[in-house]
Amino acid sequence: MKVLSPEDIAASWSRVRRVYLEVLEADGQSLRRESAKRLKAETAIFRLSELEAAQAGLQEKRLERWNQQQMAKEEASQRRHADLSKRLPRTSDE
Repeated sequence: MKVLSPEDIAASWSRVRRVYLEVLEADGQSLRRESAKRLKAETAIFRLSELEAAQAGLQEKRLERWNQQQMAKEEASQRRHADLSKRLPRTSDE
């Protein structure tokens, strides 16, 4: 399973959102009245905005957890490197 960065997730969501709205707009073009088409697009944008706002808190917690995991991985890597450096024999150049 590939782990996506927060930037990758945000970019993916942006693409999904754009395509979703394009599909709704294309579907709306088959409607006869322009006002009905606009209303449908505005409703979709409003609904997506509501869903995004509802997920914002959870998304922030996920981002914080992801950042903590990345920092823990980096710290573990640095500790391994430091431990390895301690075990290696010193040369006269040092």
